[in-house]
Amino acid sequence: MRAYADAWAELRTRVCREAELDEVRDASSYARASECLDERRASFAALVETWRSLAGEDVPRATLAALDLAPPSSCSDEAWLARRVALPSDESTRAAALELRGELEQAKALGLVGKHDAALERARDVLSRAEALAWPPLVAEAHYELARLLSQLGKHDEARELAQRALDESIASAHDLLALDSASLLAIIVGHQLARTDEGLIWTAIARSFVMRLDLVGSNQHAQVLTNLGLIFDAQGKFDEALAAHREALAIQTRLLGAEHPAVATTLSNVAGSLQYLGDTDAALVAHRESLRVREATLGPDHPWVAHSLNNIGSTHMARSEHALALAPLQRAHAILLAAFGPEHPDVFTTLTNIGTSRLELGDAAQALVDLQQAHAAIERTFGATSPHLAATFSNIGSAYHALGRRDEALASYQGAVECLSAAFGPEHPSLAIPLTNIGNGLLEQGKAAEALASYQRALTIRERALGPDNPALGYALTGVGQAQLELGQIDAAAAALERALRLREAGQAPPRLRGGSRFHLARARWQQGRHDEARTLASAALDELRAAEVQGEELTQVETWLAEHG
Repeated sequence: MRAYADAWAELRTRVCREAELDEVRDASSYARASECLDERRASFAALVETWRSLAGEDVPRATLAALDLAPPSSCSDEAWLARRVALPSDESTRAAALELRGELEQAKALGLVGKHDAALERARDVLSRAEALAWPPLVAEAHYELARLLSQLGKHDEARELAQRALDESIASAHDLLALDSASLLAIIVGHQLARTDEGLIWTAIARSFVMRLDLVGSNQHAQVLTNLGLIFDAQGKFDEALAAHREALAIQTRLLGAEHPAVATTLSNVAGSLQYLGDTDAALVAHRESLRVREATLGPDHPWVAHSLNNIGSTHMARSEHALALAPLQRAHAILLAAFGPEHPDVFTTLTNIGTSRLELGDAAQALVDLQQAHAAIERTFGATSPHLAATFSNIGSAYHALGRRDEALASYQGAVECLSAAFGPEHPSLAIPLTNIGNGLLEQGKAAEALASYQRALTIRERALGPDNPALGYALTGVGQAQLELGQIDAAAAALERALRLREAGQAPPRLRGGSRFHLARARWQQGRHDEARTLASAALDELRAAEVQGEELTQVETWLAEHG
């Protein structure tokens, strides 16, 4: 903030000197630059006022709002000044507009520290007063900020409607920069959060057209459009295209901001996410660790964004089935976030859920259940009993119940995940595939193979529609389909499903545990097809993979017993 204030003061002095002493800036340019600087000062002052009202533990998160302040430097850029909307000429209206814009900055800061109710109240109050002021660009800005806050709370349909209004109003009032931001927000709400990816790509194309028309190629706005495109491609399973978009965004940000900037670290995390989806978890870990290094260097070791990088590192270890390695960064992330926000913040829930999941995989189902139930209760208090944010904890609590032998409670939890996701996103949303697969697993264990097969096949259909036929993530549902078909005596169909599952998992370099599971069930199918030598070879290879993954318990014993009986 000190650097921002110093930059503002230096530019104010320079602009004044250029107009009054050097006479290289005409009166019209001076007026535009001064008006822009007045806006920047009002936003800065409003943010400082918000900080004064926060408890000490909230301030680290509030510093993120400072990174979103429009830079003073743009106020000396004639091309940029020509794009911005001039303030009202009437002095009283101008003063009121500056005050309300400052209050929108306060709403943003309150949202960043997790004070969602206060943020929404402030933004709605600004909208009401902006409508009374009757200056259309400010009404559009208030609708945009409300949409952004609601999208963070998971209220995506309401957010989409408000973002659409912001776009319409900004176009009508020639507020082109806000029109670009609104189209970008619609792309992320519709294409990423609501998983309507084809529609999201349309909004991305509209945002990109504003970038081109406003001559903003290579700008931060262009980088944001590319980031949105990458996230939508990730959701579509087009991971190569996603990686290319994230890397292009990273190149733009590095050129504009330098390599040692928190925004660059965020885009590095997006790059890592695409690499992880592509199965290159080694490269993903490298990118996440570089993101962590930049954040620690620029924000300090106890900043919430540092915790986000630590959580990402832990999540990547989880994807590699390295749960013992995941726990340390996850626990450090949780401690940072807990100290910064207290126990009722969404970021705290995320890390606690991941810790519980890792503990579950490490065999500590009882403690995992405690962690997961604590996270679940806090999410429900914050977002409500039907929030899609509950889906992950529903699913993981179900897995903990399953590990503890409480099978009926496990099925009920999996069904809870399906219900809250269906209510939020509809019955065909890609996120339903995981709990549907879990329901299939539970039904199969209860001997209800036909019901299990239906659940697995629904999960498979949803995943294929979202990701295409060749994505390794299909391996979960395909393996379930094959197991259910084996129990139903549909041997050839089971073999085909399991062979496909194994092929996809091998191509995607899935962890040994997953490959071993598909390989073993394919061995069972081959045996029933009379291909005994191949079956024994497959089962032996599966056993090696499970041992390499340090799998213990029933999963390993099942393969060892089968080999002993079929040797």
